[in-house]
Amino acid sequence: MRKKKNQTVADLGEHALLALIQKKFSKKNVGIDIPIGDDAAVIKMPSRRAVISCDTQVENVHFKIGWSNFFDIGCKAAAVNLSDLAAMGAKPRALLLALTLRPNDLVAEILSLIQGLTSFGAHYGAPLVGGDISKTAGPLVVAVTVIGEIAREKPLRRYQGHVGDKIMVTGTLGDSALGLYLWQHQKRFQNHKYAKHFMNKHTRPTPQVRFAMALARTRYIRSATDISDGLARNALHIVRPGTGAWLDAAKLPLDPTMQTLATKLRLDSRMLALSGGEDYELVLAVPEKYTQKLLALAQKCTVRLTEVGHIIKQPGLHVSHMGTKVRLQGHDHFQKLST
Repeated sequence: MRKKKNQTVADLGEHALLALIQKKFSKKNVGIDIPIGDDAAVIKMPSRRAVISCDTQVENVHFKIGWSNFFDIGCKAAAVNLSDLAAMGAKPRALLLALTLRPNDLVAEILSLIQGLTSFGAHYGAPLVGGDISKTAGPLVVAVTVIGEIAREKPLRRYQGHVGDKIMVTGTLGDSALGLYLWQHQKRFQNHKYAKHFMNKHTRPTPQVRFAMALARTRYIRSATDISDGLARNALHIVRPGTGAWLDAAKLPLDPTMQTLATKLRLDSRMLALSGGEDYELVLAVPEKYTQKLLALAQKCTVRLTEVGHIIKQPGLHVSHMGTKVRLQGHDHFQKLST
């Protein structure tokens, strides 16, 4: 038998691995009647309105081992799912994890991944309550299902924005895209003063869960989604069919350090913000009469909120102050978006 720190999944076996996971990560949580260890978890849902989403992270598509440690892989897997709940204004309740593992994956690394996921989920009130393990000869696959709830308030929705509504975004944009570029060229920039900050923005994003829950308790928002595929694509997810989005590139919220570093790297910071993706901020359609109230709420929640455009009658995406005609695209696994 190998030493414990080098023990692989094959050394331990599926049932022993599951028992180890249950021992380490099955905890008593408020609202969880039956946690890890049974055929399914049982969750109390007093609101009787569940919000459920799932997302799959695939090695060499969504993450690279060596760029991210296993703890960070787990954190990001939780974050991208919790961001989907944020897009709906839902309160997180629980996470389910399905892992597709190779026989030579190290048990210690898989436990570190689960620890990252459980720690991140617990921070937002979503404990790990179950899942599944399968074997593969291919890449590591981390699939997460997130369960949330909404009580009396209406969920935030896509494709509900009206012509004239303001388009507003939380946080700063383009940081994750710059971080991805730095990971891709890390040998050149590993000692740069600010490189690690933006690289971490890519490997461990922060979803706007708490602000979204506050939004759902108001009537300020007409439509919302998270910015996972880039603002150029996701802005079109909050407008009604047959209408379009007009964005002012001069108003994009950019981190000054990101702009400076992007310029040194001969990258267009506005293009990173528009097309980079994986910022996991929110883009909102807001009736004009509510913009000041929403800005006040954002300030109270210590969230940066910026008006970047409005919804127009003409279908499609329209961007001003880009200087020349550019090709805008958001992330799509199988095709590109052009305007």
